Amino acid sequence: MRRALWVAMFATMSSLAFAQQTTPAQQRVDAAQRVVNVIGAQYASGTATFEDVALWNKRLFEAKRDAGATGAALVAAAQQWADKMKAIEQLAQQRVHTGTASASEADKALYYRLEAEMTLAKLKASAPGY
Repeated sequence: MRRALWVAMFATMSSLAFAQQTTPAQQRVDAAQRVVNVIGAQYASGTATFEDVALWNKRLFEAKRDAGATGAALVAAAQQWADKMKAIEQLAQQRVHTGTASASEADKALYYRLEAEMTLAKLKASAPGY
């Protein structure tokens, strides 16, 4: 019993120490990533909205940028965002085709994919080697 209590206390202290060692910017990235993971699964199962998915994927990109990602790392973050929006757009189109979503969802998906792709193109144009 005491051993289990000590182990639990040590694990809690270790996770608190780790959280204190990471910057608020990195904590923001981590939080956004957790939300993206949950919201993506919820959208795939039909329990989250497309807007939630698009918004949180954009927030994840912005958090990475604000945490100091530059150059190739920032381009990679934008590429991940664009890829995610492309995949979500395909799912939205399938839903529209099957009648489980309105036509406006496909247009929203197109808008957000283009936003991500335009951001990616701008970054590639300004980054050396692209």
